[in-house]
Amino acid sequence: EAAAHEACGAAFWIARACFARHVGDQTQNLNADLASERVLLLLLRAAALLKHDADLRLTCVRYAVGFATNPRYVRSGVVLDNQDRLIELYAKMPGARRSLLSLFRGRLAWQKGQGIRRSGLQVALSHYAAALKDHSHKEHGFDAEAPVHFFPELICILNQARTLKNREGKTLKAVDFITQRNYGIYFDIVKEEALLCAGLKEFADFRDANLAELQKRWGKKKSALEFLHEENRESLHDYQSVVDELHPGAPRYRENIADLKSTLGISMRKGR
Repeated sequence: EAAAHEACGAAFWIARACFARHVGDQTQNLNADLASERVLLLLLRAAALLKHDADLRLTCVRYAVGFATNPRYVRSGVVLDNQDRLIELYAKMPGARRSLLSLFRGRLAWQKGQGIRRSGLQVALSHYAAALKDHSHKEHGFDAEAPVHFFPELICILNQARTLKNREGKTLKAVDFITQRNYGIYFDIVKEEALLCAGLKEFADFRDANLAELQKRWGKKKSALEFLHEENRESLHDYQSVVDELHPGAPRYRENIADLKSTLGISMRKGR
């Protein structure tokens, strides 16, 4: 238990070495990449050790998912690759908040939708709308930290979507009102947008590098974009093998997540 508490504290401080490092001096990214993997590992190990404290274990997983999906932080390919697995883990834990789950799924959809198709932005918006709907729910509403991250993100994604529907402008005003009046949160939207866009690009670069390598393997047989269709299990397997080749640490982290699921009695989905 003492080791778990120490790991949580270390994860908090190391995460600060990852914040906003993809904006400005890009030479800082390598150390930040390594730090991001350490943050995730510490939180997963802490959760595994806290067998007799369900609330703190849930908190560890909540922050692991929050960190892994938050575009403001530099995240290595290993971390980016495990976002969906971490979301699935959190979703199946007793006490998981519905609003946070929608936020995490919205972030992932937002990242996946970059440079692929505009419909991806609409999927992300639907998740953010669900999070907003539940934000004040007694049981499933936001925790103390979520509003600081959620509302700037919502404004940024609404700004991106304004070309799709003019009515989003009214939603922006409503969000601004809720943020300032209900939570007393004030932020520099220009800086927030710069951080978020840098993180979105980081994910796009990660995905594009994997797709380029996948296309080399497949040659002219088929398009690497087939991996986007989750029902195509064969292409998902091929894509994952590319990720593992380019990011050798990825299998280890999948094993940590799988082990944690096992201790919680959560069954694994095939191919995950």
